[in-house]
Amino acid sequence: MWDSIQYDGFEINVMPILINHAFGTPVGPNGRFRFSGYVCRPGVDLRHGYLTRAFQSLEFDLYESEAQAREAGYEMGRSIVDGRHPTISVDDLQRA
Repeated sequence: MWDSIQYDGFEINVMPILINHAFGTPVGPNGRFRFSGYVCRPGVDLRHGYLTRAFQSLEFDLYESEAQAREAGYEMGRSIVDGRHPTISVDDLQRA
């Protein structure tokens, strides 16, 4: 389920994703977690992809719990809003 926080005029949305098998190798009954997320202005119509910036955990980043994955997603979202992320920017969302 999606969770969101408000941060510096943006909304950061994160969904932890349970991965039961990592690269074909069972990792136990509890699995591991990754995350998917997006940054947008509050209240935008999400059907228009140009109003959001999507992001996800890196391929080898696995988290022990849903809470850890969620917090890592929020941190990545904050880095995008703050301009610290190396490849994703919200500069053009400022004008949306």
